[in-house]
Amino acid sequence: MFTKWYFRQCGTKARGFNNLCYSSEFIRITNCFLQDNAFDYYVEFDKCLQKNIDKSINSANYEDTVRELAFKSTSATHLLMFLETCENPDIHTVPLDYTLEHIVPQKNKDALTDCSLMHRIGNLTLLEGKNSANSHKGNCSLGSKDYDKKIESYRESSCKITRSVAEVYKEFGEIQIVARSNYTIKRLNKLTQY
Repeated sequence: MFTKWYFRQCGTKARGFNNLCYSSEFIRITNCFLQDNAFDYYVEFDKCLQKNIDKSINSANYEDTVRELAFKSTSATHLLMFLETCENPDIHTVPLDYTLEHIVPQKNKDALTDCSLMHRIGNLTLLEGKNSANSHKGNCSLGSKDYDKKIESYRESSCKITRSVAEVYKEFGEIQIVARSNYTIKRLNKLTQY
């Protein structure tokens, strides 16, 4: 529940747990459980999170809010790692050495009619940071090449969400950023419901 809460807020300016609406209630719930271990703390924590959810990320508004976000490196990486973990079976361990990759490279920002699309979730994916032993090119080697020059590295990535970019899109531009954003946001909305 707390993991979903964290990832639902990733990249937004929603309240953190140090806010009084959470901290006072968490103390009360914890004290009730310490006095009676039969106390259903899970239900109480859920009620608190539901009651204090920021309107911008509630069920009705989440997709619109995330669609407009320009992601910073850390929050985008965390959110995409969460998505990658959800997309993979339990037997697959998601490596932590992925780096954030702009599908349309940042050097091409001026070529976009809507420059705000550059840092939207649909233009971001995960890629191995370094070249692998089997000659797969990592993010450091790819640099800011155009999509057609990196598609083969995407196909060979160990990251499922990156491989899916190469499987679904033959070319990648503004239309594809918007389409992939919408698809990714719908998945995240479903996966982060608490």
